[in-house]
Amino acid sequence: MLCLCRITFGPSGLGCCIQCYPN
Repeated sequence: MLCLCRITFGPSGLGCCIQCYPN
């Protein structure tokens, strides 16, 4: 699932997305 992320974890934010903007 793709989303615009506020907070990510992983190298350079290329990881799992948490706290996504509502679609």
